[in-house]
Amino acid sequence: MKICGSIPASLKETGDVAFEQSRMKAQLQLDAFKQDAHSRKTAAHHLQELYEIKAGETIAEISLPELAARWEFLPIKRKWKPAQVKVQKANIEQFRSFMSEKYPQVKELSQVTRKMALAWLKNLSEKRCPAKAAIPARSTTVG
Repeated sequence: MKICGSIPASLKETGDVAFEQSRMKAQLQLDAFKQDAHSRKTAAHHLQELYEIKAGETIAEISLPELAARWEFLPIKRKWKPAQVKVQKANIEQFRSFMSEKYPQVKELSQVTRKMALAWLKNLSEKRCPAKAAIPARSTTVG
């Protein structure tokens, strides 16, 4: 914001008309910035309340390191067999390792984007079905 007029020795004093007009414009702009910041905070608060009303619970962050432990306590109809638990925990650990290697900035499950999840799935696909194994080898023997 451009300051016009003569600036008084102290901002507690009144300046000339041009200065006072620029001071008023600056104050109005500052008030608008404050209002905008407050309304954004309020919007985020309303979104959180809406989620809590729809889900019936508060939003809880889950860090990637605690993902396996949280998975174990999910409500299920039938109890998992120990071998299934072992496989699922290994899968979760592989996902966590993949995320820390490829996306080290991601610390919470809520930070995982669709693009990241698709990269993980592509990684799984490549591990289980490498390109070399997908193409059948041709026989070179002549009989």
